[in-house]
Amino acid sequence: MENEDSKPDIENLKRFSSRILTKDRGKSPFFSGRSQEIDDVELSIEGVMERLRDGRPRPAADETWLFQGSPGAGKSALLERLEEKWSTQANERTPFALPVRADLIFSQANLVAKIADAVVMANSKDTKAETELRQAVSTDRGSATDIGGEFIIKASTRISEAKSIFTNPRESTWETLARVFPPEHWSRPIVLLLDEAQSLHHWEGPSEISNLHQGNHGLPIIPIYAGLSDTFEALRKHGITRMAQRRRVTLGALKQSEAEAAVLLMLDAFRVEGDDHDGWARKVARDCCGWPQHLQTGLQALAKAVVDNDGMLGPIEGAIADSVFEMSEKYRNDYYEERLDDDLACSIGLMHIALDAARPPGKTLAELKCIVANSAHDNQEYKYQLPEKMDTPNFLNRMIKRGFLQQTKPGRRFICPIPSMTDYIGKLAIE
Repeated sequence: MENEDSKPDIENLKRFSSRILTKDRGKSPFFSGRSQEIDDVELSIEGVMERLRDGRPRPAADETWLFQGSPGAGKSALLERLEEKWSTQANERTPFALPVRADLIFSQANLVAKIADAVVMANSKDTKAETELRQAVSTDRGSATDIGGEFIIKASTRISEAKSIFTNPRESTWETLARVFPPEHWSRPIVLLLDEAQSLHHWEGPSEISNLHQGNHGLPIIPIYAGLSDTFEALRKHGITRMAQRRRVTLGALKQSEAEAAVLLMLDAFRVEGDDHDGWARKVARDCCGWPQHLQTGLQALAKAVVDNDGMLGPIEGAIADSVFEMSEKYRNDYYEERLDDDLACSIGLMHIALDAARPPGKTLAELKCIVANSAHDNQEYKYQLPEKMDTPNFLNRMIKRGFLQQTKPGRRFICPIPSMTDYIGKLAIE
């Protein structure tokens, strides 16, 4: 009798493929690539811990990380991968990942309370401070972040067995955390993970962004932000006046080999039958041009085709392959359509001129401004005109914000991050 564990996993293939119908981004179960970015982050964190052990007063100063990129570049997937890696490989020195929301960054008391809870979970040393702090947390774990500064102050009071001298939680919470759980007791750093960080543009008032970046707390706490291509401007708004260029990472397409590895991971995970796994991996990877969002769509389309074929891959040419790539193209075009807003859609011809000019190796922003301004001036056709009440810099900034243009990692040139995006806009422009 054939072993059930060797048969294709049809049920889970169905569940995975159904996500394409709902456009569920969800968690990326077949993560591949970004090894350099992960290595760089972990090396940076090791440096923080070395400085902590050496007794430096601000070991985490200037260690903020920012992963920027167009929608679908895999920013969320990278944060999820870091969290998963550090939780599944946890030891006494592994970073402790703490996902946080934007609102927490604007409440020092609540943020510190959340970090205090993480410190207790991350560190296993049986010290009096930890014991007391653990008791304070466990008193009402569910509402710990609601009572914020009072929660920290109470923990400090219990340990010192004296009345708290603090009257202003905003000035006292970091100091209290450091006193309750001093730097020498930290074996694992806390890494704050904030996704969709472009939302910080819309927040006003005092925040902890600058405090965290400068490491004023004196503790091994490292923030990692992920957001759209203009997210650094949001951080600047909240007090980060400078930031190491190497920690401002723009995510682009995966390498062909990385995209192929993701396809093979999926085929192996679902025990898909067929002789040409490598051939399918190459074809799906080429079709998505290494763009993470398109890769996930391609995987889901492939999974659906395999389900329809009773768990078999089939040849890489023919009806099955046609169905996979037709579905991939449909959802790829939907993705591009969602990037267009009304202003960009009405100037689709001008968009294509800019994108065509920005083919690799790309153009500087000044060159693109000149090209767009001249094209809009010389052409009377409506779709080649700038949108109403928008000048050339604003038009290009809109294209950057919506993910049509992206700055290259080395230098200051701009390119269209996905080749098929330029082709799609070109087709719309000639209709």
